[in-house]
Amino acid sequence: MAVIDIRGEVMSRQSEIRGLKQLELACESRMRELIGGHMLELRNIRDTGLFVQMRSHYQHREWQFLKGNYPMLFREADGEAERIKRNLLRNAELDKQRRRG
Repeated sequence: MAVIDIRGEVMSRQSEIRGLKQLELACESRMRELIGGHMLELRNIRDTGLFVQMRSHYQHREWQFLKGNYPMLFREADGEAERIKRNLLRNAELDKQRRRG
């Protein structure tokens, strides 16, 4: 059985493979930037109804791409949005309690 020498083929494709990996890393970095902007917008919302509407928009439109290609980023974004929502609801409840007494 003959051993096929593919070192030359691998070496010629090495820069191509490296370029694809760099492109993938750049895409992930850009997705993180976009999600960071979305989180900033969500943190600045003080109305619960508006927050739910914007979160839904991001989940079903903006972040839909992440589910298939970057599932960990999607989970991170969804988890962070849930934490922001809990804080918003807690702050709203505290404001109600302060107004009452």
